[in-house]
Formats: sequence, structure tokens, C-alpha cells
Amino acid sequence: MPYRKIPFLNECHYHLYNRGVARQPIFYDTQDYKHFTAYMFSCRKNSDLPDLKDVAIEAYCLMPNHFHLLVKQCSKRGITNYLRRFLIAYSMYFNYKYDRVGPLYQGRTKAKWVKDEKYFKEISRYIHRNPMKLFLSPLEFLTYPHSNLQYYLTNNQANSSLLLSFFDNDPERYKRFILQIPTGSPDLPI
Repeated sequence: MPYRKIPFLNECHYHLYNRGVARQPIFYDTQDYKHFTAYMFSCRKNSDLPDLKDVAIEAYCLMPNHFHLLVKQCSKRGITNYLRRFLIAYSMYFNYKYDRVGPLYQGRTKAKWVKDEKYFKEISRYIHRNPMKLFLSPLEFLTYPHSNLQYYLTNNQANSSLLLSFFDNDPERYKRFILQIPTGSPDLPI
């Protein structure tokens, strides 16, 4: 498999995303989403140094046939080790549950370096707005259960997050930002 075009550097943020092979679903029911989320959070710990996390998860959204993560690498090879652990674990669960064989994801997980605050804000909006296409009402996506948008809009602990710090730790400001239609968004995946 070819090497990545961009290296993963410590203390840097990356937008990670992938979809099901041949655009097939990777989630069929609520239990699938719960397992993926459980692996996504439990596999963050560095296996060599259990007190150190490989990644910090800033934003995520799980859609029926793809996922988006905004993460910060916290240890050397952190993202690589993290993705390997949790995506393999979920693939094994999914293949066993649905009595299937073969790869679940369409190739290597894609990664974009989040180079500055503007891109960080835009990519978080892109991730959190992703469920809009699933709903008839434009505001229903605000309560989508397979995203951490609700965490930022309702949880007092979120006020210490990097994401909300760009909005003066005000969930309402972030909500207004999310509801704005992006104009000229930088290089976001389709």
C-alpha cells in the first residue's frame, strides 16, 4: 500500500474520513453505531504507554456509509496506531455480525492536515452539518445522535474545548456558525 502524502505530526490536527467499500453501508442499526463509537473512544489509549492517548477527538460524525473525524495526534505514530486498532476492531465486529468477509472500508482512510484556525472551524462545521442531507427539516441535524455536536451545544464541560475556544466558549455562537451556510469553504471532501 502506498505511503501517505502527508505525515502525521504530533500536536497537529487532521480530518480523517472513509466510507464503505463500493459506497456500501458501514452501519445498519443503532448497535452498529454504538460499537463503532465505543471502539473509536476506547482505542485512543497508547498501547505502549497506557497513560498517554494516541489521539484527542475534537469532532466526529458517523453517517450510514461513511465517517468523519477531526483528531489531534498526541503521540508518535498515534493516528496510524489508533486507526489500525479501532477500524480493524469494528471491521471484525461488522463482518462477524453480518456474516460477511473482505474489507469494509474503501481503501486507506483519507487524511487532511488542519493547518490553521480558519480551516479547523470550517472542517468542524462541515463535519457537524454532514447529517443535513438525511433530514427533511433543516434543523433536525442539530440533534443527530451519531455526532458530537450535541456535546458542544449542551455540555458545560465542552467549554474547555479547543473548538469552543474559537467561539469565546459560547455554545450559542458555535450553533450560529454551524447554521450559517458556508461560502467558499476550503478544500472539503465530497
